[in-house]
Amino acid sequence: MSIKLLKKLTVVTASAALSLAATSLAQSAQAAGFGDSYNPSAWTLTNSNADGYVNTNEALGSFVLTGGNKGGGYGAGSTTYTTTILNPGTVSFNWDYSTADWNGFYDPAGWSLNGVFTQLSDNTTKSSSGSVTTLVTAGDIFGFFVKTVDNAVGAANLKVSSFSTPGSCSATYN
Repeated sequence: MSIKLLKKLTVVTASAALSLAATSLAQSAQAAGFGDSYNPSAWTLTNSNADGYVNTNEALGSFVLTGGNKGGGYGAGSTTYTTTILNPGTVSFNWDYSTADWNGFYDPAGWSLNGVFTQLSDNTTKSSSGSVTTLVTAGDIFGFFVKTVDNAVGAANLKVSSFSTPGSCSATYN
């Protein structure tokens, strides 16, 4: 075998190895944003005695979940936005909460894992924010919620950004 051919084989082999390594890293990386397997079509919006909605066009890689505000006399309700986790690992995200109601007590918001709700909003203020990281397992139902105690005075918003999930490489949507 000539030295020229051997050099070409070495370059091709090194290039293939780098490509394989990059693919492997990408497959095990966290998914940033809400693209690929976690794009908006993979999520389910559910209202229970509420008229809430989700805005997925707010900003690149984020969404705003708005809770119910049907008017006086409707009582308590909830708006949830959920998806199925595909791979075990950690989910992390940033959140910003605000309400038009008297304070957070009337419109609590947060995240849920398999139907267990974890409130993030502060009951005594009109706004709060933070970051969350939690472990998940493949098949878990993960999501976000905005509840309403009275369906009146104004709705609450939960903005979720920097969402990261285990094991899927993706591009963010707009």
